[in-house]
Amino acid sequence: MIRIPEFVDNYLTSEMRRGKVKSPHWFRVPVKDTPELQMLLHDHPDGVRGGYAILGLWEQIQKWCMAHWKRSGQFVMSNGKPMNIKQVAVALGLSVDIKFLEESIPILVGIGWLEELEGAPVVPVPTLEEYTPDEEVGTHI
Repeated sequence: MIRIPEFVDNYLTSEMRRGKVKSPHWFRVPVKDTPELQMLLHDHPDGVRGGYAILGLWEQIQKWCMAHWKRSGQFVMSNGKPMNIKQVAVALGLSVDIKFLEESIPILVGIGWLEELEGAPVVPVPTLEEYTPDEEVGTHI
């Protein structure tokens, strides 16, 4: 299973955590302009195009995770079962180029933008009712 590390902390807004937003139309993106990012973009074996292709894939991964934000940045089915690589490719619209996805995941893992968990267990997918206001976001009286 692949997932975005620290997804809840870095991507979900307080409105989403409180259940005020059920279907986000935009998402915030953590800015991590690191040397690893520059190496990805400018020192990819396929040149700059290859680096930017992976960056585009990264955007699609983030977009999918935000559209399915209740899964906490994890590529799992609605029943909590981890997706295989073909299912991830279909979810991202890459079913015609699974090889590109297979080659890109280790690069994104190496940068630290993704985590890959082998033999991942079924993950419970929470319902909206499980996202309740807490004191941390200032909703208490």
